[in-house]
Amino acid sequence: RTQTKEFIPKRKGNPVVTTSRLSHAKHMEAVSICKDLGWEFIDKITADNALRITHLLLDVSDAKPLKHTPKSLLALCKTNCYILTYEWIQACACVEAAAEEEPFFVFSGKIGKRQEERSKLMEGQLIYLAMNVHINSQKSLDYEIVKLLLQLTGAKVKDVCLLVSEFSLMDQNVENIEQRNVMNTSDDGDNNNTMSRSSSKLRKILRKYKFTANEMVSTVERPVILAQHQVVSPEAHSTKTCAQCKTWAVLLRTLKAPILDPIWLVESIKENTPQSKARFCISQHLKGV
Repeated sequence: RTQTKEFIPKRKGNPVVTTSRLSHAKHMEAVSICKDLGWEFIDKITADNALRITHLLLDVSDAKPLKHTPKSLLALCKTNCYILTYEWIQACACVEAAAEEEPFFVFSGKIGKRQEERSKLMEGQLIYLAMNVHINSQKSLDYEIVKLLLQLTGAKVKDVCLLVSEFSLMDQNVENIEQRNVMNTSDDGDNNNTMSRSSSKLRKILRKYKFTANEMVSTVERPVILAQHQVVSPEAHSTKTCAQCKTWAVLLRTLKAPILDPIWLVESIKENTPQSKARFCISQHLKGV
């Protein structure tokens, strides 16, 4: 199916350009062309500048599958952003103005329509955002960007990220806790008391952040928590002594919501349909903690 004019984003003013997965030479060429044409070029995205981006340029000249980055995920969720091949900026340089975008679309079909659909992808979903998250080993998403992605897809978000960071035991040296000699019972006892006091304090504060009954009336999806467990030493990991596990257990019991790996959000955006929560649930191993 061909793309119709109805769903092609409407450009207002000068383009605001960014790139993703380009070689250094092509990236610098894009920066130079934007400068010559008087356009804004955004290198590093933030929650403050992400919504200004109107054109995302990708290099799809090779046979490798398209890998999604924070920039491409945001572009997929924005209804006023073109996702184009790199050659578009070269065409702009030739005409010394913004070239027609349609010949350079990365995705076939009704891209504008799919972006419009993603604006309702998480509609009715209640999300507790608990910490910084990583979409793969190379790229990370700041929690403000994740919150923006959730809002762009229609979710209702309760941001407990800073709250958890302040009151959780992640601020302690997790590696030392996990590798502590179990024979040192006096230190372990002091550590457990500290954990208990911190957990109690966190529970009391989290209760104030819970979605109210009125907020949940209009939704059909139960709340979920987005948080990712980063194990310092997998071979020595124990849910009984791991500070992060204890923190997530408090979240689970207080907010009464399953904890999902943020890859759930990424895959849902990529596939343009909410993915199975069971597939990305990381709460199971916290039972008994």
